[in-house]
Amino acid sequence: MGLKIENLTKTYGDFKALNHVSLEAENGKILGILGRNGAGKTTTIKSIMGIIEPEEGSITFDGIDIRKAKVSIGYLPEERGLYVNAVVKDQLLYFAMLNGMDKKAAFTEIKKLLDANDFINYNLDLIYGWPKSTKEAFIEDLNFILNLNPKHISIYPLAIEEGTYLHNIHLQPIEDDEYAEIYYEAKKLLKDKGFFRYEVSNFAKIGYESKHNLTYWLGEDYLAAGLGATSFYNGVRATRTRSILKYIDGKYILNENVEDFFEQKNDFIMLNLRLDKGFTFKQYYDKFKSEFLEEYKKEVENTREYLIIDEEGVRVKEDYILDSILVDLLK
Repeated sequence: MGLKIENLTKTYGDFKALNHVSLEAENGKILGILGRNGAGKTTTIKSIMGIIEPEEGSITFDGIDIRKAKVSIGYLPEERGLYVNAVVKDQLLYFAMLNGMDKKAAFTEIKKLLDANDFINYNLDLIYGWPKSTKEAFIEDLNFILNLNPKHISIYPLAIEEGTYLHNIHLQPIEDDEYAEIYYEAKKLLKDKGFFRYEVSNFAKIGYESKHNLTYWLGEDYLAAGLGATSFYNGVRATRTRSILKYIDGKYILNENVEDFFEQKNDFIMLNLRLDKGFTFKQYYDKFKSEFLEEYKKEVENTREYLIIDEEGVRVKEDYILDSILVDLLK
């Protein structure tokens, strides 16, 4: 006796992941399942664990339906089962929903776990502008998240990039004025709840700004390690390979770009103007040894109505969208 699978079938659209798969794992013995990517190994494991439901077939343990059998199943995924670019909260949410919890119930349980383990400082990210949703639904989600008492909240507009799944299925984005309407209502709600906006998409309680991301926005040097990671150091932007075999072989760098002064200036202006405080003329001079207002005199005149310029520096007026201003400001 032991684990027995008979005629297991599972399809995803037109792709048949499992085609009448049968196997047995006897008690006290080790069974290895080998196959290329897409062969159905993960789908089989998830079926055994009850994470997904096959269309056909049966899974039993000692002759009893696996869902009724009194058996504990341990599952240890390989490293990429935990997503290295995701924070703890996102990992917990992902696995909770995999096991059938709805999003709001999962968030509530996650907060209990975080609080119980003294995690008092955590950030939540939201994306707005999903074409099949509404402004009201997004604000409802935002209100729910505010009840979890995070210290930092990021809200980003949905971007449908070429080559992505959403682009390939021809999902049409919402109109720009709809994006703006959602953003401004969310910004007002966050302000009312004690969050201040310190960057276009980022809101925090006092003292809880993201030090990690501020490094990027301020144009400071940062190092990086690992597959696909990008660093910026001494004017050189370097991206690591995504191939684990090349990385192990010591061939770390996929490409390097030595940014000239023109690129560095544009990056400095673009990133610093994302910040509510903008940048000072001294910061610009110390970095580039030139006067910003002299160098960008024509561009500043074309965008002056959107900017706050005083004797110290320049920043964007809060009620304006940054992207349209940068088009006219950057050379």
